[in-house]
Amino acid sequence: MRNLARLSLIAALILPTVACKGPTGVKGDKQLNELSEDEKKTACENIEEYFDEEVGDERLLRFSCTFAAAFSGSEAECDLAFDACVAEGKVMSEEGDGCVVDDEIVCEATVEEYEACLDEQIEATIEFIDGFSCAAIFSGDSGATSPETGPLCTELAQKCPGLFSGGGGEGEG
Repeated sequence: MRNLARLSLIAALILPTVACKGPTGVKGDKQLNELSEDEKKTACENIEEYFDEEVGDERLLRFSCTFAAAFSGSEAECDLAFDACVAEGKVMSEEGDGCVVDDEIVCEATVEEYEACLDEQIEATIEFIDGFSCAAIFSGDSGATSPETGPLCTELAQKCPGLFSGGGGEGEG
């Protein structure tokens, strides 16, 4: 689950202040389409670490356990499965290749704009995870389906078509 959550945040590859280095470790005033392969790799690795620090292991454990328990037949069964999972203390994980950055970025937005979106996504992810529960799932709460996309990420997606679709090239997604 940790990798799934991370990958959803770094699907765009790269992510605050102009001429300073934010969570990506890359200068904020640099355009995304000008990043070298080393800068992309560094940013990707830094984003993973930043996400883990901001979201935290306890929150990821609760999310993972709620997700696993959601396939129970009722809210009561879900709560029991959730409690057992939390007591076990193991976050579901997907073994992945870590940071793989092979796409060209077709986008003139800056790293600063990407980092603002990253922070917005992390806030939305935290809010989503904090509201994700067996009660929310079994009540049909629409907020239990996925985090909201905020205005900063919406603006970035408009500036950078294909950035959030997992591919960086024009016309993808």
